[in-house]
Amino acid sequence: MAVTLEDEQGGIVDVQVDESFNVRSLPVGPEGEAEVETLRSEFVVARRHVDGPRSFARAARPGQYDLFISVGRRDGTPRIALPLSGDDGRRRYRLGRIELLEAE
Repeated sequence: MAVTLEDEQGGIVDVQVDESFNVRSLPVGPEGEAEVETLRSEFVVARRHVDGPRSFARAARPGQYDLFISVGRRDGTPRIALPLSGDDGRRRYRLGRIELLEAE
């Protein structure tokens, strides 16, 4: 499973992959009746510089980004179509917007 952040122009700013999740392990069943499985993941988009000021990586400045989810390769390349709305045409599915804040 991958999480992708895109800027207002549709440019990819960050891709994070949770390799602990295997989509093949999901329970299957008739539409609307499959068991729900919860996955909690934590991703670090930018780290504070050890010997410098707190800042985001150049491409991941504080601000609003579109949040997408996909399933595919280990490098975050989407490979599997999902039964979700919000497909961007590249098998990434928009979940909503997220705001990155400056570290305190």
